[in-house]
Amino acid sequence: MERGAKSVYAAVSHGLLAGEANARLEASPIERLFMTDSVETQPVPLSPKVEVVPIAGLLGEAIRRIARRESISVLFE
Repeated sequence: MERGAKSVYAAVSHGLLAGEANARLEASPIERLFMTDSVETQPVPLSPKVEVVPIAGLLGEAIRRIARRESISVLFE
């Protein structure tokens, strides 16, 4: 933001928001934090800035393709 960014978005694969993470996120300039559901979230409600992205379909398709010896490269497009 100090260098002219109009907005800030962040993404994490395994979001473990422990301790004061929610408070820090709320105080930060981050507008939206995208986080996969690869780990169970804590019992504390997540910040409204957090958007959890489900990955079950992607993992299932990867497992299916690997079991059939098919390419998984299309999953990265």
